[in-house]
Amino acid sequence: MTGGNGSGPAVNPWLINEPEETRGLGFGEIKHQQQQIIEVQDAGLDALAAVISRQKQMGQDIGNELEEQNGK
Repeated sequence: MTGGNGSGPAVNPWLINEPEETRGLGFGEIKHQQQQIIEVQDAGLDALAAVISRQKQMGQDIGNELEEQNGK
């Protein structure tokens, strides 16, 4: 019994779509590569958070200015 539907030998589904970037790499090398990707993503998220924080502050400043001008 090899599994599958009987039309041929069983194929390991984990090996079908292995990307070129990881082909032939060991576990440690793949883990290191993933850690580098996560660090780049974290840096991007930090930059995005800074932009959103600045936009929030600008929105609050505009709202405060409108309230002040409408009160006069």
